[in-house]
Amino acid sequence: MDIKSIINSPLLGLVKFFEPKAAPVIDFVRGHQDVIVDVLPMLQAAKNEGGSVLAAAEEHAPQFIAAFKDFISKHKPAGINAANPAPVKLESLVRQAVGLPGLTSEEEKAWMDRATPGNDPSQENSKFPVG
Repeated sequence: MDIKSIINSPLLGLVKFFEPKAAPVIDFVRGHQDVIVDVLPMLQAAKNEGGSVLAAAEEHAPQFIAAFKDFISKHKPAGINAANPAPVKLESLVRQAVGLPGLTSEEEKAWMDRATPGNDPSQENSKFPVG
């Protein structure tokens, strides 16, 4: 099933009916479905290459990312600093918003290790010993 079919699924209307708190998310994704469909191949390629989906989205769909950050700041999801979401959390949320799996805890740790010099034991300047 392609992403457009999922976004337009009547089941999402049923979800909105039974879980009204989900309505803003569904409406946001539906409102941006054309952008999502257009950039999804580039974001999928970034993910497959081990790159940042967030960075690819910022490059190829900056208006979408700006709207997504604004959406987060207005709806304040649990566990997210809505005013300044951590890049790793934003990475995971963007992946999910375009229909890709979010980061697993292992991927999140690896992502943070790469983003924080000195935290990855495989890095030469790591403050943590290997082995």
